[in-house]
Order: sequence, then C-alpha cells, then structure tokens
Amino acid sequence: MERQKYLTVGEIAKRYGVANFTVTRWVRDGRLPVYDDPTDGRKRLVPLKALVAFEQPRPSRRTYRTHETVTN
Repeated sequence: MERQKYLTVGEIAKRYGVANFTVTRWVRDGRLPVYDDPTDGRKRLVPLKALVAFEQPRPSRRTYRTHETVTN
C-alpha cells in the first residue's frame, strides 16, 4: 500500500471540518471503504480514489409531492 494514495480518518475529518466520529459513521454506513494501516494497526486508511468519488454529487433521496388545487 502506497501511503500517498490513502488518507487517515483524522485527515479526512480535518479536510471536511467534521469530527472523527462522523468519518467513522460514513465508513460504517458503507459510504467510504477503509483498510487497516499495515505499518500501524491502530490507523484506518481510506483510498484517495474513494474520497474523490465520495465528493461527487449524488441524486437526492428526497421526493417532492406536487400540490393539486382543489376546486369546489
């Protein structure tokens, strides 16, 4: 594993201005893949490619209803 192509959970949290727990939740929810650092088993690494894909806009899950006018 080349270290330059991966970011730690802490580095990602700093990049987005969120807590480490938020990034961990993204991992747990399947939004980001994670690998154990082979040189330090306490660190978890996210591939930079996955982070670039994560940054791409996704379609909204929210559905909007149109209101119909009721006439008497």
